[in-house]
Amino acid sequence: MNMKKLALTLLAGIILVTGMSARMAGGDNIATTEPLKDRSLEGVWSLQSARWGTSVFGEGKYKDVTVVKMYSYPRFSFAYFNEKTNTFVGAGGGTYQFDGKTLTEKIEYWSWGTPKYPLSVFKVQFSGEHYTQEGWDNGLLETWKKIK
Repeated sequence: MNMKKLALTLLAGIILVTGMSARMAGGDNIATTEPLKDRSLEGVWSLQSARWGTSVFGEGKYKDVTVVKMYSYPRFSFAYFNEKTNTFVGAGGGTYQFDGKTLTEKIEYWSWGTPKYPLSVFKVQFSGEHYTQEGWDNGLLETWKKIK
């Protein structure tokens, strides 16, 4: 599956899940009173590498998985898709704020039960078309590439 088709498929799923989440919560969790401080994350990103505790992206249950993340203030969404089996693995999202160095994400929906960190603060660094986020007491390290 080419990247454009994959991104469109994942985004359609993200939009569906996001819309369902907003309706279930009465829609009032979407509005924000604070403007976005830095727009650098706005857009669609593809996960290039990651470590979550002892789990590594591209290995074990994350083998053949593609992850796409979208920021459209005040919302963010992400979806996991297994390209080999052509199956949707899961998704999550919520609201976010970014000031150019610190990313704060509040998880409002999550495919895997209750998130361990429903409110996460990450240190973010940019390098060309990539950004790296680090958090969870050094238990998370992700590198993303901008695709749109």
